[in-house]
Amino acid sequence: MPVKIRSARYGRKIRKRFEKIKRIQKSTYVCPKCGVKAVKNIKLGIWRCRKCGVIFTGAAWRP
Repeated sequence: MPVKIRSARYGRKIRKRFEKIKRIQKSTYVCPKCGVKAVKNIKLGIWRCRKCGVIFTGAAWRP
């Protein structure tokens, strides 16, 4: 009889940590050029202001 292999189930601690990182990444930040709270994450480490259109690099989770 073949043995069933279960996939890993992530624990509560890992899920909470992941949720916190995603919340930080998806929130808006203040633009260093125009000063408006309109900076959103485009890709990992690339940020764009929705008001003035400036694109800059920063940290992975926060600009």
